[in-house]
Amino acid sequence: MLIIDATAVPVNIKLPQDTHLLNQSQLNLEAMIDDMRKQLKVAPPRA
Repeated sequence: MLIIDATAVPVNIKLPQDTHLLNQSQLNLEAMIDDMRKQLKVAPPRA
C-alpha cells in the first residue's frame, strides 16, 4: 500500500494563469519568428 502526502508538493509549479509563463512564451515565440525570418531572408513582421 502506498500513502502519498499532498503537503510535500513543491510550491514553485507554474500555473496556466501565471503571467510570467505567458510572458516567457511570448518571448520564445518572438525569438522563433526572428530566427525563421533570418533564414528566409525576409523583412521583419509589423508589430
